[in-house]
Order: sequence, then C-alpha cells, then structure tokens
Amino acid sequence: MDHLIERLKVAIPLIVITVLAFFLPGIYGKIAFTLLALALVLPTVHEACALLGVHPKTHYREALFAIIALIVLVPLLCCCASPCKLILIDLTLLFLGFLAGILLLFRDGCDREAIANFAKFTLVEVLVCACLAPLPNLFHYPNNGPFLLFFLVLITKLGDIGAYAVGTLTAKLPGGNHKLAPTISPKKSWEGLAGGVAFAILGSLLCFGFARTHLTPFGPWAAILLGLLAGTIGLLGDLIESALKRAANAKDSGKLPGLGGVFDILDSLLLIGPIFYAFLLLCAK
Repeated sequence: MDHLIERLKVAIPLIVITVLAFFLPGIYGKIAFTLLALALVLPTVHEACALLGVHPKTHYREALFAIIALIVLVPLLCCCASPCKLILIDLTLLFLGFLAGILLLFRDGCDREAIANFAKFTLVEVLVCACLAPLPNLFHYPNNGPFLLFFLVLITKLGDIGAYAVGTLTAKLPGGNHKLAPTISPKKSWEGLAGGVAFAILGSLLCFGFARTHLTPFGPWAAILLGLLAGTIGLLGDLIESALKRAANAKDSGKLPGLGGVFDILDSLLLIGPIFYAFLLLCAK
C-alpha cells in the first residue's frame, strides 16, 4: 500500500500535466507538448545509456541528445509537413546521427572498447530515438493528432495496469501463475499478459464508443486490433527494457519515487508507437 501511495504521488501530477499538454488549444498546446516530450525523452536516452554503460566522455550521449531533441522539435517547426514527410525527416536525422557515431568511432580508434561503445550508441539510437520518433509526429497529425496520441498512450498504459493487476492477483493463487519470461522478468506471467490485452481492448472499445469521430479512420475491428497490439507489443517493449536492466544489474532505470525511471514509464510505448503510426498511415490511404 505504501508503495502504491508513493507511486500515485508522482503519477497523478504527471498524468495531469500530460492531459493539459495534450488538450491545450492552439500553439500553446503544441509548445506545452513539445516541452513535455523533451522532458521525457531526454532522460530516457540518458537512462538507456547508463544501463548500457555508454561512457560520457565518448560524446555518444551528446550525439543522441541532439538527435532526439531535433526529432521532437521538427514536427513543431514543420507543422505544415505531411505525416510521410515527417517520417522522411526523422530517417534523415537518424542517418546523420549514425554518421556522427561513425566519426566518433574513428576519432576514438577502432579497438574493441571503441567498437563496443559504438554498438551501444547504435542500439540506443534504434531502440529509443527511432522507436519514439513517431510519437511527436503523431501529436501533429492533421485534424485529430493529439487525441490519437492520447488514445495510444491510454490503451497502452491500460495494458500495463491490467498486466500488473491480473499478474499480481494470479500470483497469489495456489501454485502461483505461469511465468512468461522468468529469466528476464520473473513477475511477468501469461495471466498478466491476458489481463493486459483484455484491459487494452476494453479501453480501446470504450474510446471508440465515446469518441468515434476523433478516431477516424479507424473502425470497431481496428479498435479491437489496436487494443490487442497495445497489450502484447507494449509488454514486449517492457521486456526489452527489463532485459537491459537485468544485464546492468539494476532494479530501475532511474530514481523517480515509486515509478523507477522515465525509461520505465515509456518502455511499453517503444515498439507500439511505430506500429500504430504505420497502421494509421495505411488506414488513411
């Protein structure tokens, strides 16, 4: 109970700030969202680098900070660009960042340690920068972008809540529950996965039922499919971060009271973000 209260003390203000950033009207909302995104993704990159052991003196972190900051700022600065053009800009920035990493590798010399640092840099660029890139683009999606991103975050986090709640309850049954990935995350279970999928699908259908006009071009079957994807792919993103923490022998990615780190908050969005954005572009054709 104490852990839950500690978590709520941080989570509730964060939720309020997030909702305000999503739904403030006009340019003020776009600026507020951009500032919130920077406040979340920059620490996420820092925490990912720390878990992987990217040494600060290699300057790979500064390169990653520059990439992710530009990725977040570009949709605000190029607000008239089409969704496909924003993706092309992101890919260009990621490629330029990769070239910067190669230059840093050449500067440091191509010994085993330097190559290991470059490999870690590339992993963070792909896992964090590339995977989170569609989220600010989604916010600036024409007509209903803020609601679409809010919908994605909502159903993904409902999946997290459902997985945690059902997994915790079934663990108390005689004989416990069936572990999903015991070597990576001993508390994750198949029952929790089922609970997360159920919560995500229910949340998706409720959103579709009460705000159908804001979820175009999706239909009810698409809402069910998105809930299924959010529950499963979201958990996969969580497991990837859990693997990084286990390799680093760390309990949490950061020091947020009750929540661990910012990476712990965003991990479930890593893989579902690009899938959702691609799905949206395909449905809009």
